[in-house]
Amino acid sequence: MKEAHTKYLVLYHIFFIISIILSIVFVIASNYPGKMPVKQCFAEDAAASPGTWGDACENTYPGDSLFYDDSTYETHAVRNLAGSGFWAGVKINSSNSSITDCARIVNVSFCYKWWSQTAVITSCDISVDADDGASYTEITTACPGISEPSAITCVDVTSLEDWSCGDFWGSGAMAKSELVHAVTGAPGYYNITWDVFFFNVTYSNETLPPVVSLITPVDTTSTSNNNQTFTCNTSGTGLSNFTLFLWNSTGIYQTISLDVSGSYNKSSFLVQNITDGTYEWNCIAYDSTGKSGEAAANYSIYVNTSMPELTIMNLAPVEGASYDISEDIEIGADVTSPNSIETVYVNITYPDASSDQLSLSGTGNWYSTSFTIPEQIGTYYLDYYAKDSLGEEETESTYFAADDLVDPTIIRAQVGKTILYINQQHRFQMDTTDNLEVDTCWFEVTLPDMSTDTDTFSCVGVPYLYSNTAQLGNYTVEFFVNDTAGNEVSTFLAFQVWPKVDFDIEIEVDSGDVNLTFYKNEDTEVVYSDTLVGEDEIALPETDLDVEFKSHSNRFKTKLRKVNVLLEDNKTMGLDKHTEESDYLVTYGVENEYSFEDATVTIYYDDLSFSQEANLELFKCDNYDFDNRNCLSSWYEITSSATQNTAGNYFEFTTTSFSGFSIREYVPPVVETETPSNTVSSSSTPSSNVGVAFTWDCGEWSECIDGKETRECIKYNSAGDYVLTEDAERACQVDIVLPEKKPYDITIIMDELLKEESDKLNIVLLLENFQDMPITLDVDLAVYDIENKEIMRDVSSVTVEEILWRDYSSLDALPDGKYTVIVEVLYDITAQRFVKEIEIGARSPFKEFLAQYSFLNWTTVLAFTILLVVTASYIYFNRKVHLHFHGKE
Repeated sequence: MKEAHTKYLVLYHIFFIISIILSIVFVIASNYPGKMPVKQCFAEDAAASPGTWGDACENTYPGDSLFYDDSTYETHAVRNLAGSGFWAGVKINSSNSSITDCARIVNVSFCYKWWSQTAVITSCDISVDADDGASYTEITTACPGISEPSAITCVDVTSLEDWSCGDFWGSGAMAKSELVHAVTGAPGYYNITWDVFFFNVTYSNETLPPVVSLITPVDTTSTSNNNQTFTCNTSGTGLSNFTLFLWNSTGIYQTISLDVSGSYNKSSFLVQNITDGTYEWNCIAYDSTGKSGEAAANYSIYVNTSMPELTIMNLAPVEGASYDISEDIEIGADVTSPNSIETVYVNITYPDASSDQLSLSGTGNWYSTSFTIPEQIGTYYLDYYAKDSLGEEETESTYFAADDLVDPTIIRAQVGKTILYINQQHRFQMDTTDNLEVDTCWFEVTLPDMSTDTDTFSCVGVPYLYSNTAQLGNYTVEFFVNDTAGNEVSTFLAFQVWPKVDFDIEIEVDSGDVNLTFYKNEDTEVVYSDTLVGEDEIALPETDLDVEFKSHSNRFKTKLRKVNVLLEDNKTMGLDKHTEESDYLVTYGVENEYSFEDATVTIYYDDLSFSQEANLELFKCDNYDFDNRNCLSSWYEITSSATQNTAGNYFEFTTTSFSGFSIREYVPPVVETETPSNTVSSSSTPSSNVGVAFTWDCGEWSECIDGKETRECIKYNSAGDYVLTEDAERACQVDIVLPEKKPYDITIIMDELLKEESDKLNIVLLLENFQDMPITLDVDLAVYDIENKEIMRDVSSVTVEEILWRDYSSLDALPDGKYTVIVEVLYDITAQRFVKEIEIGARSPFKEFLAQYSFLNWTTVLAFTILLVVTASYIYFNRKVHLHFHGKE
């Protein structure tokens, strides 16, 4: 009996040990989930731009500060400053290098909880990445609320990235969150708080079978080549064998096996002398545990040794073609094959023996590319190459010639003057360019007697001094340039040679020098220019010229047109400036003996003192005493016949006679009335000799800005002609507008009873009116589920007197889960937005435990349950056996 009891006890011990082993295996074979530790943390605190990550996180990492819904936060600030928004953000790198048994990733979730101190935020983002931050994928762009959410948000991101074990047990997976101040409201710093921010990963240590893919020849290949190389790829764990299977309708045609190792293999299998016909093929890979894998679909190949071969035809450019250097041409060919084309390119050998390889892309059978011929003259050799998917190759060749067909360009060709006096030395000058290289520049002069002079000179603007001007009359100059390819262009210019006049001139001026310039009549070409005072003799060509005098530091300028230098020899020009004329800022007197067609006068006023430039006026005296500085007739206004240049600070006008010219300032009266008339008239008599009446037409006063208000007044003379526009201003005071008191207040009250205890969820809005009269509010209430899907929307207008309770009771029969309630209230142009998160459904202690420790799933719970039952059974039966063995039963 004792032996039987002993045998019974031993058998039960064996059963117990086997049960424990099975429980452990069950647990090991299950998925392994868990929060992934934060390896590194980076932050942005009031950063000027996103993605800078130059600030430190507040907590220590590696660590679990971002795991739990507690009081340990990462708090970083956005900022509003001087019209610019500054960024806040958190970025983490998560991994756990202690995990070594990961075979594959089952599920990846990302959990977060954040909120903001201000609602004035934008560009909100939470994103994850499996590529070390190279290409993030957004989880959400919704901005956080201004209060702490009631629950953590977790999002399944398994399908968003190509997750692998190496992402979480190697370099680490990345997640980031950023947002920026929207630049409205008061300047300052505003905190953004992250309480929860982590990856939750479920993985398995179960080894998967090898994965196989077929590479070449591609599916449905047709070929005339009966020697084929079949290529396959495989990846897995502990690879041991790789085998090619080739078969047709009669069965297996051939198999080739290779011993392989490691986790990746690419193998090629050569099958020779394949009989014509249709075949299918695949590759099978085996690992050390006996698991096998093959490609998801078989590939087919058709072998027909009588099919046409790979060909290259219709080459472009055609052999012996000729082009210009720098020209754009097409290089191409027709490439045909019974199989798919794999590679087409051309090798180009240049005239200098260098070479390039260009890939050709195809449309149908035509494979081509564009090519710009470089600046090399000579022959270009083209060698075409093509290869199809079965490895068949073909080559063809052609060539073309390139020459320089582009003429050089004359950028500038000029002669120093187009009129000269006899025997005056001349200057020729030319600038040129070419697409390749300029060779020679030269000129040919045809003299009045039709004889010619020819000489070379610089192509880059260096002057050439020409002296053969002893003949009176017309000279023609042709400028030439050619390039190294022999292309030649030319251009014509001309000049005249006149008899020489020794022109005597005298200039009288009260102070300073006078700049004297002679121009070709009605042209800007300078014939002679110098600075002088008193008498001088000047060599000039015998023709009509324009003469310009600049006096008094160039503030008085007059240009006399069409002066005959032969007839006007030995005459005087007098110029005077003073400020002694009553009521005038400056007066210029001119004493002239020259005959001329007309003259342009320019008077600058940048050296004068005045209040308003628009008030300056120009006057003329026809009988001015030059010696005594006195107007012997009357001053009269000529402002309307002159041009005032406010940018250059001068008046300019045309005259046919000289005497005296003055500038004065006139200040219009300002009518100081609160509501002025649109038309205000007044008379002005600036001088007893003038007698001119003016009318002012003024507009309305502007708004008060910075203590001033302005209006525009327009001045008209007695003939009703516009004279000038003047801005008047006066002091004013802005009325202070006190801010209105708060119009209303709003409170959201939610009955957050569990669904088991109530048949609906009540959302109550308490709106309180602070006005002396009823107000109308537009209320928009919306409810969204955890997937941000709208499940309820109510938009209405309500009238609020003292207190309004509005009960939304239509939220019933909802499934368990989390919901977001958003209320927007609009009064006049004032809007407020309120967000509140709720959860429906009872949460048992066990469910709370599972939510806190998400690594427990049904397999691990079942395994531990089995272990618990077996252990209790063992204790019970062991005690029973023990009592029975000792005879105490």
